[in-house]
Amino acid sequence: MSIIGFWAQDFRSLADVRLGKGVDGHGTPLGEFSVFYGPNGAGKSNVLAAMATWTRLVRELLACSPGELTTLERQFAHVSLPPSDVRLGSGDAPVRIGARLAFDPPLLLPRTIAPGDASRGLGADEPTPEVVIEVVASPTWARLELIGDHVGDFRRRHDLSVLDTSFRRIRTEVERAYFLVPAVRSSMGVNGALVAPRPDVLELLAAGRVSEALGRSRLHPDPAVAGSIDRLNALLEAPPLHLQRIRPVQDPITGLYALRQQVGGGHELPLDLAGLGIVQVVTILAQILVSGARAVAIEEPEAHLHAPTMGKTLRTVLQAVVRAGHVQQLFVATHSNLFDLDPTRYFDVRLDDGQTVVTDVDDLTRIDRDHLYEPGPAKHALLKMLEYLGAGEVVAHDASGQAITAGEMLVSLQQDDDRAVAFLQDLHGAALRVVRRTAAKRVPST
Repeated sequence: MSIIGFWAQDFRSLADVRLGKGVDGHGTPLGEFSVFYGPNGAGKSNVLAAMATWTRLVRELLACSPGELTTLERQFAHVSLPPSDVRLGSGDAPVRIGARLAFDPPLLLPRTIAPGDASRGLGADEPTPEVVIEVVASPTWARLELIGDHVGDFRRRHDLSVLDTSFRRIRTEVERAYFLVPAVRSSMGVNGALVAPRPDVLELLAAGRVSEALGRSRLHPDPAVAGSIDRLNALLEAPPLHLQRIRPVQDPITGLYALRQQVGGGHELPLDLAGLGIVQVVTILAQILVSGARAVAIEEPEAHLHAPTMGKTLRTVLQAVVRAGHVQQLFVATHSNLFDLDPTRYFDVRLDDGQTVVTDVDDLTRIDRDHLYEPGPAKHALLKMLEYLGAGEVVAHDASGQAITAGEMLVSLQQDDDRAVAFLQDLHGAALRVVRRTAAKRVPST
């Protein structure tokens, strides 16, 4: 099962965000990689949180029997949202979150004999490769709004017990549909987060207790989860990571788990001593594998990583994780263009009058330009170039035509002001024009 479309209305800062193939069947389906790029506070994390909330609500609602979900009007008070998840200014409007799912093999769902006339009974089960599941929720109730593209009329008048087989499969698929790897990552846990007395590995992962989740995963009934530590070590030892194996160790006195890494000679050291970047990579990969989720979202995978080395390495490993089938889809929220895992599935996220706006980006030129002109190597090279010129030599003109000397531009570059950015853009454009002219001269005349 994969998520090929998603939408959220009135969830946190998401007034109306739509991704991929919508409820109406229009739009390009989401693929293996979806990258959400934007500044701090734009709402990238809210998009990923909306997906996690949809997963939780659907899981809890489908825990009811099909017969309890007979009508679209049935509301369940034991399933609800925290008040903080409701968008400010939305009034009494409930939160609406939905997804279009692709099933392989297709679900078998009954059709009404005549569309719009469910009273005439049911036709034979028909393969249904795509299903829409939407929930409507408030701080006091939630309801399942829609299941399937073509059973809406039927659901309004009939007991859903006839859909029990499909419901069981949907429940099973949704249980491991999606997992969120948060930006705050620790192998031991976050601020002593509490979990149930006998926690499932997903509860441990949600609490940040990755070491314990790995330790308990070997006893999990799902073979894929039980073998996650072996698959993790295979990824760590293989290129491009070339890291030593790890293993979870339980303290016999405290009962706490910790990850230890082999260092040669039969010795081991706590993984935390390997450095924060290594811990981040191991923790990200461990959560992907132990969760057993078909779709995994990662907040800021670039955090604590040296972009030219470990950042590039993690990018390569994430692509390999998808190719190997460990996970079907990755959703990434990032401030960096390092994780352009699929340049055709980039989403620009910005805040407009307090509302998150998500736009499908067809051309990465603007995003690349933002990083090309940010403080870094390009700026340093330009500073060195200007130092070769006389301080009084004119190198540019501002919008009013006023001359700007090399000395003045050096100051602007050191201050990272708008004039320096415009100068970088002009130089970049000039370099492109020179390259085009040079290439044109090399084309043999006919």
